[in-house]
Amino acid sequence: MKHFLFISTHNLATNPRLVKEIKLAKKMGCAVSLICFEFNNWSKSTNDKLLQEVDFKKLIIIPAGRTPFFSWIKSVLVEKLFRFIKRVAPLTLPQLSFAVSRRSFLLLEAIKKIDSADFVIGHNPGAIYATYKAAQLFNCKSGFDVEDYHPGEGNNQQLQQLTLLLMQKLLPKFNVVSFASESIFIECKKSISNFKDQSTAVVINSFPQHEFIEPPKKHGEKLQLVWFSQQIDKGRGLENIIPIISKHADKISLTLFGNFNPTFKKECIDTCPCIQLGGILPQTTLHHTLSTFDVGLAIEPGKDLNNELALSNKLLAYIQAGLFVLATNTIEQDRFLQSSMSTGVCVDKNFSNFEDKLMQLYADRNNIRSLHDERYNHAKIYSWENTTNTLTSIWAI
Repeated sequence: MKHFLFISTHNLATNPRLVKEIKLAKKMGCAVSLICFEFNNWSKSTNDKLLQEVDFKKLIIIPAGRTPFFSWIKSVLVEKLFRFIKRVAPLTLPQLSFAVSRRSFLLLEAIKKIDSADFVIGHNPGAIYATYKAAQLFNCKSGFDVEDYHPGEGNNQQLQQLTLLLMQKLLPKFNVVSFASESIFIECKKSISNFKDQSTAVVINSFPQHEFIEPPKKHGEKLQLVWFSQQIDKGRGLENIIPIISKHADKISLTLFGNFNPTFKKECIDTCPCIQLGGILPQTTLHHTLSTFDVGLAIEPGKDLNNELALSNKLLAYIQAGLFVLATNTIEQDRFLQSSMSTGVCVDKNFSNFEDKLMQLYADRNNIRSLHDERYNHAKIYSWENTTNTLTSIWAI
């Protein structure tokens, strides 16, 4: 039985794509081990349930907090030290990894607790070097999943440069590299490697087909909008559109699913009668519930290059549920919607034409509802089962 080792600097609750890959490997009949982190925050209960769903050959969980204190403070100091040194001198490969993420240091200790593996797959930049070293240690194949364009995340230019350099040095050494969107793949070929010696696959972050249900018939005067995220806070575009939706409360309603920032909720949500709070739902329950809405909002603000290149899982969930999508025109969302079959339209990232588009959708709500079944059936081509065919072929080699 082939043994897969997955390595991540996150936990399962904050990395749904990792969960899907683990279950895919199990479905292929492989044994699976996992090295990941644990967070004592909103994600803990969900993460505990996810861990119980998989029979791991070996499970190593590293505390992400300050306990044990010695390990934590050592990793923090190592990270700070090498970020400082990089300003004046070049770093070795392990030093570069430690500068990118303090968790890289902790992962290197953890892989020593694994006896063997046939395939090692890494997720998140802090796991790149540990994945590379684990493959050397076990003399096995290796892969890395580029779920986001990590050198384009956030505003920390030094960290972006460090991450890009680490990926340039190590990604060409992996046997398999997968990408979560076509735009991320294109950018990585420009900035990191031509990947001529690797097996590559674009695997969009879709979901298993069984998580979606036939859409019910919908009626009613109001156009029903939906948006969801693990965390609901400012900086995601909601603060831009809520005043517009509130202005048309007699025509539009918006339901939000996720964990609210209390301050954001008080300032932006509580005074809006047209906003419904859906709570925090298990993933499959949420996906079933999506089918009761008309339009899904994929309002990514294009806050950084990664946000421009990523194909959000919410957009794919809306499409798989058969909803019509109203999305901001980030590079990848615009590309994807133009290539799909009448599944949505884009608005400007500055939301200057959001109100006009929204009113057009309201006027066209009966037609949108009449095509729900057609969109739902067409979207089956995007299911996780279909999009991972290339990946399973690569893994099986």
